[in-house]
Amino acid sequence: MARSDFWSIAATLIVAGIGYFVGGKVTAYGCIGLGAVIILYLFATHKKSELAPVTVKQEANPSMTASPSLSQSINLHIPPLPPIPEAAPLVPKPRPRPNLQLQSYRMAKIDDVLGDHGEMNGFCFPDDQSKPNAAVACIKNRSNADGEGVYLDDVRATLTFRDAQDNEIGHGINQACWVGPLFNATFDVEESHCVILAVMRGDEIGVPYLKEENTGMGLAISAEAHVFDKAKVPQSVELILVAQGRRVLEPIVFAFEDENGEATIKRKV
Repeated sequence: MARSDFWSIAATLIVAGIGYFVGGKVTAYGCIGLGAVIILYLFATHKKSELAPVTVKQEANPSMTASPSLSQSINLHIPPLPPIPEAAPLVPKPRPRPNLQLQSYRMAKIDDVLGDHGEMNGFCFPDDQSKPNAAVACIKNRSNADGEGVYLDDVRATLTFRDAQDNEIGHGINQACWVGPLFNATFDVEESHCVILAVMRGDEIGVPYLKEENTGMGLAISAEAHVFDKAKVPQSVELILVAQGRRVLEPIVFAFEDENGEATIKRKV
C-alpha cells in the first residue's frame, strides 16, 4: 500500500472515532487512538523514506532505433595539384678535344745535336740567340676552361711552300723537324714545342725533314735537308699539324720577308 492509503485510513479512523465519541466513549477512544498511532508511525518513517535510494529504471524507447542507412555527404573542393615539371635530360659532358694553338713565331738560332758517333740526334736552341738562322713557329697544347686537355703523341708537321704568285713549290715536306729530339713531337697538356719552318744559310733557304728508312736493323729515322733552287725561293709556307690520322691544327701561313737586309717571318692573313 502507498503512504497515501495509510493517511486515508488514519483520517477515517479519527473521523469514525469522533463519530463514535458521540455514540460511545470506548469505541471513540479506540478509533482515535489507532488513528493517532498510524499518524505517529507515518511521521516516524517519513525521513527514512526520503533517505531511501531512488532507482530509476530507463526503458528503451522502441520508437527510437538507429538507422543503418544513415549517411552523410561532405563535398570538399580540393584544387588540382600543379603538374610536375619533367626533369631535364642529362646531357653527357663533352670529352676534351685537342687544342693546339699557335703560341709564337720568330727568327731564332738553332744548332745541330750530334750523337756520340757524329750522327744527327735533333736540334736545340743555344743560349746565344744573337745571330738567328731559322724561322720557327711554337705551338702549345692548351687546356680548356675546366683545366682539361688531351695528351697528343706523334704529332706530325707538314709544310707547303709557295712562290710570290702563290703557286706551290715542289712536293712540300711531309715530316718537318721539331726543335728537340729527332722524332715527331709529343704534347702533354700546356706543353709547347717549336717546329722548324726554314733555315737560312746566306742566300740559300733549306728545310730539315725526317726521313724514314727500313733497314736490316729495323726502321731508321734520319734528318735530311731540302735546299730550294735560288730561282724558286719560297715566299711563304703553310703549316698543318696531323695526329692520329686527323688534322689537329688548321693551316697557318707565314710569309718570308727581308727587312734591312735581314730575313724575317710574319704571319700571313
